[in-house]
Amino acid sequence: MKEIQFISSLSHPNTVKHFGSYVKGQYIWMAMEFCLGSASDLLDVFKEGMAEQDIAAIIGETVEGLAYLHSSHKIHRQFPLSTYCSPRKSDH
Repeated sequence: MKEIQFISSLSHPNTVKHFGSYVKGQYIWMAMEFCLGSASDLLDVFKEGMAEQDIAAIIGETVEGLAYLHSSHKIHRQFPLSTYCSPRKSDH
């Protein structure tokens, strides 16, 4: 439940939006913003490397999100590459 409280308290373009949660049986279901992919997905797609400007953009957006968390006096116990999410809208 602390995780739900933490996520639902976030309000920044570089964090995933939480729309609501509910309990069904022994499971907690969370409705969250759709994310087009994660940073680890990008590594899978661009196996031969990425352009420096693309890497800079990803790192810049990540730092903005982390700066928001820091300025809000919030910290998450883990920030692995696989959970970094890019909530950009799909063109499809």
